[in-house]
Amino acid sequence: MENNAGVYTIQNTISGKKYIGSARLIRRRFSQHRTALRGKYHQNKHLQAAWDLYGESAFSFKVTVVCKPEDMQYYEQRLLDGLKPEYNQSTSAYSGIPINGTCSKEHKNKVGIASSILWTQPEYRTKVTAAIKQAMTPTEKNKRSVRASILWANDIYRENAIKARKGKAYNVGYKCTPEQILNRQRAARISNMKRNYGTEWVTEYVKRYPEFAGDVNGK
Repeated sequence: MENNAGVYTIQNTISGKKYIGSARLIRRRFSQHRTALRGKYHQNKHLQAAWDLYGESAFSFKVTVVCKPEDMQYYEQRLLDGLKPEYNQSTSAYSGIPINGTCSKEHKNKVGIASSILWTQPEYRTKVTAAIKQAMTPTEKNKRSVRASILWANDIYRENAIKARKGKAYNVGYKCTPEQILNRQRAARISNMKRNYGTEWVTEYVKRYPEFAGDVNGK
């Protein structure tokens, strides 16, 4: 698998900091990274300094997304945007733009359009979401969950988010049937109750949603 094209993560298992990259041959790229870091001439000074400080045993190398060569930069950009890896010196997967640097408006528009088109594809969204979760530490996952809970507790945010999601679903041709909408609402209710009440979720669910009591039996 590591010889395939895709996106990879180099992570400091002590500090939790990451470097995200992409390559046509991931195993070969891992070898290049290790050789340069061991020889103390890696072009990424942040990563080299951390390697020298913590030692080789503190770093893990793992494949995050396996994809076609032509798609790997799109996946890499999504991970860069979602995880903001501390060791990367560039915010862009498409060119060597330094952190806090700039790129042309035309370039930004081109990247934005291409990314938006990809994001309408369910398979693409699933892969990127899974990759982001896989690359996150437990602490990062907890922070993300807390932030999402706070945002969704805001009535205005929740209303706007739901409108946006429904709008995208209709605009790209994935119009939801009434049955699909009800199924999603039911799944959301059950998921929230399981997360908040654990093994006691059924009892609490029936108390809070007596009109949907049949949900706990799959009805």
